Amino acid sequence: TFQLGAQAGFLRGITNDMQISIADNFYLGGPMNVRGFAMRGCGPRNEGNAIGGNTFWALALHLYTPLPFRPGKNSFGELFRLHGFINGGNLGNISLQK
Repeated sequence: TFQLGAQAGFLRGITNDMQISIADNFYLGGPMNVRGFAMRGCGPRNEGNAIGGNTFWALALHLYTPLPFRPGKNSFGELFRLHGFINGGNLGNISLQK
């Protein structure tokens, strides 16, 4: 079984002079979107701390397959599958002000 996941986002205030809180920024990293990074560990940083961004994209491709050795019918081994995956993404800040 193949599974493809895609996410994207762009954050902008209603008016050009509206400030966006750091708590509202997007964050990437961790086991749910970009594996291999600490939780919220992907993207811009300030003094070593993640500050998030106003734009992001993330892609994931998963492959699920039965175990290579065939357990008997209705056995405990049928509850398990092999899972191969690849994740990628980017997080940044884009300004649309002139």
